[in-house]
Amino acid sequence: MSRLLLVDDDERFLAALTIMLEDAGFQVLAWARNGAEAVGMCAALEPELVVMDVDMPVVDGLEATRLMRERQPDVLVLLLSGSAFAERADELLDALEVGAVAYLPKRQVRDELIDVVERTLRLVRA
Repeated sequence: MSRLLLVDDDERFLAALTIMLEDAGFQVLAWARNGAEAVGMCAALEPELVVMDVDMPVVDGLEATRLMRERQPDVLVLLLSGSAFAERADELLDALEVGAVAYLPKRQVRDELIDVVERTLRLVRA
């Protein structure tokens, strides 16, 4: 069972993600509500995959991803965003530069999250 850390400042969104992921057989270890919390929790819990929002208070998802990958190079990060993040090439390139392995717009979470998580984990394990 793959171990996941979920990071978003919207508790209702975290609850919905948890239901989706646990129903699909993943283990949700914990929630973090900002990037600073996420960095600490990632070090303590050692998840296989972090599902993280880009736009958050304290430390955003891009900076948190960079910090996590510096400390734990094997951790996988899937970035989510409710903004027009995907259309902004400079930010998407930044996400890849800091070590995110995948990106998914929040508007596609309902239809694609499980598939993207499974493909991401499968690619890295191969």
